[in-house]
Amino acid sequence: MLSLFRTIRSKLLFAFFSFLLITAGFIVLADFWFDAQEQTIQRTLDDLNNINVNLQRVEKLEYAFFKDDIINEGFHKTGNSKILQDRHKYFTNIKSNLKTLKKSGVIRSLDISKEIDQLIENFDLNDRNFQKLVELTRQRGFKSYGIEGNMRKYIHSIENADNNYDRATMLMIRRHEKDFIIRKQKSYIQSLKDEVAKLRRQVAGQPEMLKDLIEYEANFIKLAEIEERMGFTNQEGLKKELYVLGQRNNQKIEELNTAIDQAVRNLRTQNKAIQSLLILMGTGLVFILVFFVTRSLSKPISNLSNSIHQVIKHNFSNEIKFDLQIYSNDELGTLSQDVSYMVQTVQNNIAEIQDQKAKLEKKQSILMEGVSYAKRIQQAILPEYMISHHFKKFFVIYRPLFDVSGDFYWFTELNGKKYIAVVDCTGKGVSGAFMSMIGNTLLNQVINEKKLEDLTLILETLNTEFKSLFNQDQRMTDDRMDVCLCTVQPHPEKPDYWLVNFAGANRPLYYSQGWELVEVKGTERSIGGRNMNQEKSFATEVFELKKGNFLYLTSDGFINQHNKEQKKYGSTQLKEFLRRIVHLPVKQQEQRLNQELNHYMQGVSQRDDITLLVLKL
Repeated sequence: MLSLFRTIRSKLLFAFFSFLLITAGFIVLADFWFDAQEQTIQRTLDDLNNINVNLQRVEKLEYAFFKDDIINEGFHKTGNSKILQDRHKYFTNIKSNLKTLKKSGVIRSLDISKEIDQLIENFDLNDRNFQKLVELTRQRGFKSYGIEGNMRKYIHSIENADNNYDRATMLMIRRHEKDFIIRKQKSYIQSLKDEVAKLRRQVAGQPEMLKDLIEYEANFIKLAEIEERMGFTNQEGLKKELYVLGQRNNQKIEELNTAIDQAVRNLRTQNKAIQSLLILMGTGLVFILVFFVTRSLSKPISNLSNSIHQVIKHNFSNEIKFDLQIYSNDELGTLSQDVSYMVQTVQNNIAEIQDQKAKLEKKQSILMEGVSYAKRIQQAILPEYMISHHFKKFFVIYRPLFDVSGDFYWFTELNGKKYIAVVDCTGKGVSGAFMSMIGNTLLNQVINEKKLEDLTLILETLNTEFKSLFNQDQRMTDDRMDVCLCTVQPHPEKPDYWLVNFAGANRPLYYSQGWELVEVKGTERSIGGRNMNQEKSFATEVFELKKGNFLYLTSDGFINQHNKEQKKYGSTQLKEFLRRIVHLPVKQQEQRLNQELNHYMQGVSQRDDITLLVLKL
């Protein structure tokens, strides 16, 4: 019989089964009761959490609707909105969770069913007010739809008429219209009416034009009335009602959170008290087990632990010898021998590992110093300071994927022409930085040293020099550059205009004309590389731009950026976004572009070097 207790396993099994038989009854009985209580609590907390989460989602979707869908032509055309569908789904979930919560045992103990009923009614009222705002938004319209669409139709009919009238008066009408739409101030309503009355007197003898003018004014007044009903700010009209009711609902939800949280804490406190009682009942049994295990195991384990601790404390130094041996016929004796062998092996190898670590740290330090130095060199060649001497209003969004970039932008002035380029080289990080330095050097050689001015000749020369430098006729490597290159010079005949020449190697150029955005496609051919389109000749586009318009030069990093759904931003989306902000000042355009990029990248990492250079001519 005694031979059965010669191993730790047998000793522990005996103590464990003795303890298990006595405590099993307590555990089985208590388990059912605790599970039932905890499930009730968890269901209540889950419902409450769903309410809080869905309420936040509804608030975000309402904000997104008034931010995006009210200027979305698709919404005004069809009335369909993914945002509104999601909001309805989450709003329905909130009311469903409230009704479920009302039936919870925790809630019944608090006697707040009437407060929950009132909260449900408040949410219904909130939903009705929001639907009124949605309907008024569609009535108001946007661009070619709704009342604003009617206004545009009539005012464009007047503007396109051949009749004689004072154009300055028309400009003032349009100005007051836009001021009212942007600033939401009633004073512009009367100002517009005054200007319309002035124009009506001018075209009194022109029935068709007078009719359009009357219709335009009537539609503007309708639009102003709808804006006032909706609320010029969050403290007026339906927006105020929606805001006040939303704050009231949030306060009620917060009170509900507090009450349920307190009830849950009380219930769990009761459960802990019962658990404590069971623990006290089992404590005596635990002491017996501890006494038995301590006598047989604790001393040799403690000695073994102390010896190991001393070795670890001195970082496995060879000066510390592990010489503890436990002479027993159980697992502890085997363990002490294994630990002794392990410590000796580690001590023999630790010096070699530390030496390798020191070498790796030195190499890492040298590498990082090189990258840091490369970054300073690359920053030094970027011509931001030079550009600022020629263009007072410009900005550059320059985001290398790593510390250094395969993208760069370039600028020089030659014979009265300003040469601007954005170049995207193959490679990222250090490899891309080397390519960008080579590309920068080639541009300086071809334009500044060889004095070439024709853009197609410049790109062809760059291609020849690049392929020669990398011996691509023999090696067939795929290193290449995509280039957006243009020149800007004062127009020789029109003082208020610039003359712009553009040639692109696999990159387009965007520019503004008033509030419109125009894309000029480059040649589908890169500089260097294994290009299947080498037979295509680079083409130059020449156009005139009035002062105050914008040029947009970009690498493909912005359009190739993915979002959380692994969807690329795309050139179509970039053009549409630029079209929406082209009327803004330089600083606001920079801010909006950075915000758009940051928003699209939420939850994902940057995929490529990103460069976007914007000039206001």
